[in-house]
Amino acid sequence: MVQAMRTLMSAAIVVALAGSAYGQTGIPMGIPLEPGGKAEPPPDPVKENEYRSTLHGLPNQKPADPWGSVRNPPAPAAKKAPAAPAKTTTGTAAKKAAPKDASAGAPKDAAATKKTN
Repeated sequence: MVQAMRTLMSAAIVVALAGSAYGQTGIPMGIPLEPGGKAEPPPDPVKENEYRSTLHGLPNQKPADPWGSVRNPPAPAAKKAPAAPAKTTTGTAAKKAAPKDASAGAPKDAAATKKTN
């Protein structure tokens, strides 16, 4: 009697597991797609116009924020100090601050830069 119950229980477990495994197979559901399927009929222009006018008549909804009451309010933005006016240099100070020409220290002859072994 115990042996028959164990056999029956193990068979029930196998059937339960096989059913869930069968459900994971790639069986196509719904309407099967055909390679040369029928083309959709064009939409009725009267119904299309009614649909569009109904959409335009709907009020705009506020964006939903379900966690709005939980969040902390945003921190106020820090005030920026007004920028100081840029100082300009004139005369000889401007000439001294000007960058030097990069070619001033370069050798004029390319052969002078080659190393000989």
